[in-house]
Amino acid sequence: MIPSGRTGRRPGLTAGRTVRVIALACGGIPLRLYIDRQAIWAVEFDDVPPGRPGPEQGRPPGDRLGRECERQLTEYAAGRLRVFSLPLADRGTDWQRRVWRELSALPYGQTVSYGEIARRLGKPGAARAVAAACRANPWPVIVPCHRVISANGRLHGYAGGLARKRQLLRGEGIEIGGDE
Repeated sequence: MIPSGRTGRRPGLTAGRTVRVIALACGGIPLRLYIDRQAIWAVEFDDVPPGRPGPEQGRPPGDRLGRECERQLTEYAAGRLRVFSLPLADRGTDWQRRVWRELSALPYGQTVSYGEIARRLGKPGAARAVAAACRANPWPVIVPCHRVISANGRLHGYAGGLARKRQLLRGEGIEIGGDE
């Protein structure tokens, strides 16, 4: 991985572009954002094992986009931001982009099932394809795939783990029962 605040290339993520990595926290969840001057290429949960150096913490992002990411994530974590307005890089298949647009339209503090998203997209039998697109979402938190739950109302799957999904939902005032 590229250390925070440094520039470099990450194969498979940025297609040869030079990106900067910034470490931010959102409601106590450490994140690593891969950005260039125009867009966010990815958001990853920053799981650094104890004793291993991670990205630099506490270093303010130096450019306009980095500062705006920090502002919006801070406002979201405080419950004052309901919709992100950050530029996202052009990534994914046509289907994934359709799912991610639908996810971005999900209201703050509400959940929906994978099947319901599939129905909204005109593909009622595509709940698993929606789940696959959620797993491939390169911008967790910003594109709120944590708001998608199973048809029975339980937590199901999340790239950042179910504990983080529950934490993000609680931050939006949503309590979900058991896990699948």
